[in-house]
Amino acid sequence: MSQELGELVDPRRFRANLLIDTESTGWIEDDWVDQLILVGSSVILKVVAPLQRCIMVNNPQEELKRDTRLLRYLVNKHESTFGVWAKVERFGEINLGDKIFLK
Repeated sequence: MSQELGELVDPRRFRANLLIDTESTGWIEDDWVDQLILVGSSVILKVVAPLQRCIMVNNPQEELKRDTRLLRYLVNKHESTFGVWAKVERFGEINLGDKIFLK
């Protein structure tokens, strides 16, 4: 998204509970639905659905200004979805830098 919009899109706009850094491009999370994700050594998440986005991604927050391009981009490029919903299958502690594996 940042590349197509020509500037960095701050991830805080999406209010994520967990951000996964990957070298892959595109909408890779679409393939994660119904899969398990191991986070660190103990946490297991089950991806249940794509995450439908609303006008909140455009709204100002903290020092971020209003940006009406974001939801329009998601509507036009990806049916208003970005990210996924997941439920916790096994609780545990996660830490910055933990490895993530699809199971």
